Amino acid sequence: ILKKYLINYLTSLPSPEKSKIFEDIFRKARRSGDGNNIFAINFNYTNTLNIYSRIDGMNIFNEAINIHGDLDNQHVNPIIFGYGDEMDERYKRLELSNDRRFIENIKSFWYGYSNNYQNLISLLGNTFELHLIGMSCGLSDRVLLNYLFEHENCKKIQIYFYKKGDFDSYFSTYQSIAMHFSI
Repeated sequence: ILKKYLINYLTSLPSPEKSKIFEDIFRKARRSGDGNNIFAINFNYTNTLNIYSRIDGMNIFNEAINIHGDLDNQHVNPIIFGYGDEMDERYKRLELSNDRRFIENIKSFWYGYSNNYQNLISLLGNTFELHLIGMSCGLSDRVLLNYLFEHENCKKIQIYFYKKGDFDSYFSTYQSIAMHFSI
């Protein structure tokens, strides 16, 4: 029921407009990489990345993966809505209960409905940097983020954070990232 309400709400919103701030971030990310292999992993369901796929007449991303689905293309890339922390001891108790209803919305079970997860894994053969834009890095994606953050080819994690007045998301995002490491 929650998933249906979320999809209805998100599809009712107007398409986002380009933002100078995001354009600058994407340009910076392109410059810091090798210039040839820029891949985006979109953790929300909207087409925001498509809006930024071309800036100044050039393709910003070689590929954009909507890892949790695509509102505009649900028949090919269905929405994944749930929890993704199979490392938590509470998950182990749910698993041991042998009642599949409790683990029905674990994200990793739904990744097989599209080729996004496999595409992402195949991209990690070379060194890469992670540029996190507008992401809280909460535990709802713990297994996937742990895999990316601890991957031997991950050379840098760059946080782009929101700051307005007394509010600054950098420290809380940094703390959240630290919770994903198992070391």
